[in-house]
Amino acid sequence: MQLIHPNKDLQKLLEEIVRDPNVLDYTPLYDIAKEMFTQYSDFNFTEICGPISTGPIGTTRETRLDDLHTAIQHLHGTTREDGTTRYIFDQTVFEIGIESIKQRRSLDCYDLAIHEQFYDQLFQKVPNLNELIFLPDYEYSI
Repeated sequence: MQLIHPNKDLQKLLEEIVRDPNVLDYTPLYDIAKEMFTQYSDFNFTEICGPISTGPIGTTRETRLDDLHTAIQHLHGTTREDGTTRYIFDQTVFEIGIESIKQRRSLDCYDLAIHEQFYDQLFQKVPNLNELIFLPDYEYSI
């Protein structure tokens, strides 16, 4: 199975979120991701966790996204501890939406709402997202 991405309808919704200056929270991104998982309810998914917005001094956001994408490609299709195939949720497809909302919110600090309205909702409410793997030197999430 390929990495899952939004279908055409969900991709259109994602593009609308990027363009709409009135979208100031991350809940619509969660709604799109939740729908993606619903379409693949027969599969269990893993998320690779790592610093995208923040990270070690001297690294760029692009470098951190490249590292995350490399880990996603490397782990997708490997075997989980329970013997099933590992399918990775590629959250990088949501980064354009996250970045556009972050810019609209104009905060001078890390935006905790990203976790509260998007990632935490996925972890708590999507039953088939049931494994987290942290990148080296990134052992926790906010």
